[in-house]
Amino acid sequence: MRPIHPSNIVPFPGLVLALAIVLVGGVMTGIAAYYFSTVIYMVLIFPLIMGFLAGWLAVIGVKLGKIRNPVVGTILGLLCGLVVYGSMWTAQYYGFKEQVNQSIVEQYGPQDRAQVEQTINQELVADTGQGGFVGFVMVTAKQGVEIVPFISSTAQGTNLGETGSYIYFLIELALVLALGFRPPFKAAAMPFCKVCRRWLGKEKLVGYLDPNLSAEILSHARSGNFSAFPAKFQPAFDYPMIGVYSRSCQSCLVNDSFLSIQKITRTKQGKMVHKLMIEGMINYFQRNDLLRQPVPGRNSSEIKPA
Repeated sequence: MRPIHPSNIVPFPGLVLALAIVLVGGVMTGIAAYYFSTVIYMVLIFPLIMGFLAGWLAVIGVKLGKIRNPVVGTILGLLCGLVVYGSMWTAQYYGFKEQVNQSIVEQYGPQDRAQVEQTINQELVADTGQGGFVGFVMVTAKQGVEIVPFISSTAQGTNLGETGSYIYFLIELALVLALGFRPPFKAAAMPFCKVCRRWLGKEKLVGYLDPNLSAEILSHARSGNFSAFPAKFQPAFDYPMIGVYSRSCQSCLVNDSFLSIQKITRTKQGKMVHKLMIEGMINYFQRNDLLRQPVPGRNSSEIKPA
């Protein structure tokens, strides 16, 4: 079994496609987050959701763009996080200007929009020393982020103050970036078929092994001797047990496959927990050695030899 070594290939058309997905999807996600925030904004929960969506968008870009460089995948995730968070703030800024304009119209009737925006900018400069978007962020921090308990509509909120608000904004950004960069990093490092130029298929069960044989199984896996595995496979039994899983190209079936050996346990609540023991690439002959005998407990349609 050989360790996975990404090729670090970044096709230019794929990079353009990934950037388009990240930028367009990030802007749309940020705008959607703003509109949701006008109804309800859950402190720390919203940044977590935005970070998850940023990572998901970056993974789509990596997969469709066939980007096999984890560093580039990480950059795409961070970029998407910045775009999502920045777009939400930008939408808030334009929403703020629209609210001010509507207030002026209600009080004084229709006014020249350019004059209204100039007045808004002058007020921001007078209040914070900065105009435009930067002035809006500063005045928002100056007013302070208000945190109100979600379970009570009558409870007194806590204002974080100007310094506390800036710290909170940085925490939000950090959460978005932290959740956004790791998924595309892992996606870009996943096995790729060089022959068919496509990602390997979904993970499929090969069979179950007795956990008492852990040392022997790891020894065989590290040496690449998989001919002894089929005779040791058995139907699913009481936990803990060892599961063997494989990913292969669904087109050629002759290129290298990805193998994962995991220890499976069950919690008191009945949830299965998979802990990785070893993973890596195996060649065509090793794969056939692994699958050359029927495996108890495995449906014949789950995985087949090449």
